Amino acid sequence: LPCSRVKDDGCFVLAGDPKQLGPVLHSREACELGLGESLLERLFSQHIYGKHQGKYDERYITKLIDAYRCDERILGLCDRLFYKGELNCLGKTPPAILQMVGATKPLVFMQVNGQEMMPGRSRSRQNDLEAEICIDKLFMLYKKGIKPDQIGIIAFYGLQKALIIEKFKQRSEKAKQRSYLLQKTVKLKQKIFGRSNRMQSKPDQSEMCKIDTVDAFQGNEREVIIISTTRTPSGSDSNTIRGPGFLTDPKRFNVAISRAKWLVLVVGHQAVLNSCKVWKRFQQEAQVMYNVQRER
Repeated sequence: LPCSRVKDDGCFVLAGDPKQLGPVLHSREACELGLGESLLERLFSQHIYGKHQGKYDERYITKLIDAYRCDERILGLCDRLFYKGELNCLGKTPPAILQMVGATKPLVFMQVNGQEMMPGRSRSRQNDLEAEICIDKLFMLYKKGIKPDQIGIIAFYGLQKALIIEKFKQRSEKAKQRSYLLQKTVKLKQKIFGRSNRMQSKPDQSEMCKIDTVDAFQGNEREVIIISTTRTPSGSDSNTIRGPGFLTDPKRFNVAISRAKWLVLVVGHQAVLNSCKVWKRFQQEAQVMYNVQRER
């Protein structure tokens, strides 16, 4: 429709990133008819928009390739997988952030031996242990002084998102109770000993960071991103991910990883993720922490 309004001497500009998620299609028939491929993707497949003698024709295509937002090791992974090494990755994670979480790289994979569940007749999935680990890491970041609006938790499945939110509310309520008791203890000591010991200010642990699905996070960014991949081998299943699920979609991977400025913490089952090309590459470039357990 917008194309039909362009005058004969006009110019139509289409902007976007065909390597990230497009509109969600719920119709199988629409997908079979090719509507899952965006107009931008179809244009890129045309000869006129390709490289000629090592460069693009600036009359038809302009690429924005300087990236300052992400650490070069985060965006560099996406660059090598999806953008043919064309990006200039210029960001850098502050060393103090890595030291804060005991990491040597801004890409961290935490191997968790949880159990994938599909409650009732739902086609979505959840993983209780992964949800617990995500909340453990969130509250650890809070204690280190990272604010809620600097952190995001991405779930690949709607049920996992709901479970993580539920776990947060439970943990937040416990944190409120501990804080109340601590404040009463401090006031009592001040009354007895006559000292005024000010408690160090920390982020409000009752405030929830953004917890959502990959699709909802597109266009967002946070300093630290925690990702719950959810999938595990189940019953007689092998260590492969069956079907074209969310987890094996390269565009969904690209969006999830590139939301972080400083640090990406991925929680998942190593053997299952190794069956998927992009996730296997992530593990090769990340710092791997084996058999991560929930905090008691």
